[in-house]
Amino acid sequence: MTRENFDRLLIMHHATLAHIAHAHTSHNEDAQDLLQDTLLLLLEQSGKYNDVNFCGWSYTLLHNLYRNRTRRCNIIEHVDNLAQYHHYNNNDSMDSDDIESIINQLSAPNATAIKMYLNGYQYDEIASQLNISIGTVKSRISRARTQLKVWLKEYR
Repeated sequence: MTRENFDRLLIMHHATLAHIAHAHTSHNEDAQDLLQDTLLLLLEQSGKYNDVNFCGWSYTLLHNLYRNRTRRCNIIEHVDNLAQYHHYNNNDSMDSDDIESIINQLSAPNATAIKMYLNGYQYDEIASQLNISIGTVKSRISRARTQLKVWLKEYR
């Protein structure tokens, strides 16, 4: 497919993607951000499109972006809540160094992957920087999340 034809598909389906982005989020700004990120990803991935079901392909990319953002926000929110509500000796609240020390108790590969993820890196960026597959990145982040949930269960 030529770039011109791909661009026509984007223009044709822009309104549908905008509607889907609004359905996924509760705020107009979040929906616009999700739509913009989706359009950018579609353009970056245009070489992978194989002329089959553009709507389904573009919706899947939008939905995956939304799901990854939500997952990242949930992890960050949990860590923030932990810092806010957890108290050590004499009710001293937990600071970012304490949180980092908990994350550092993970195995080194899992700690590195979750730290990069929490700092906003995408799976493919983490994979590229660590020279590992995206599947390995997903596994490490999943294991890290599972272990952190176990360790921090009492503070949920």
